[in-house]
Amino acid sequence: MVIVNHQLSPNLAATRILARQLVRLRQQITNLQRSRSQIRGVATHTQALYASTSISTGMKGATKAMVAMNKVGT
Repeated sequence: MVIVNHQLSPNLAATRILARQLVRLRQQITNLQRSRSQIRGVATHTQALYASTSISTGMKGATKAMVAMNKVGT
């Protein structure tokens, strides 16, 4: 709305500056959204790796327990 009001005034230079600022602002918003989605992807990947590590640790403990039980039984 501000740019439209400026277009009606004779000050064309101010209108161009506002238009450029608007374009830059929109580009910054797009870049911010892209960065945010990449960070969310990294966070999801990190959570998946943590879950995988937890499962591996649990399996390692279960394997040790089964080995110990087999040694007791023989």
